[in-house]
Amino acid sequence: MPNFDFASVPKIVCEGTATGINRAFITMVFKSGPSVTAFSFSPEDAKNFAGAMAQTISLYEKQFGEIVDTNKPVPTPLDLSH
Repeated sequence: MPNFDFASVPKIVCEGTATGINRAFITMVFKSGPSVTAFSFSPEDAKNFAGAMAQTISLYEKQFGEIVDTNKPVPTPLDLSH
């Protein structure tokens, strides 16, 4: 995978996720406002994704402190604009 300039890549705020499985795929659904997008991964790619996320979260917590899971909805930019 090529390197990206993360500051310039367009971003979508994820407000919620869900997962599902079958023999061939592990699927993650991402919700942003009224939009829902699903990504299906091979089991191997899903495991690589999970490892990359775990490593990234560990680096985040070392730099910014522990992430406390409040299980509250994440405000969207639209919510914050009111």
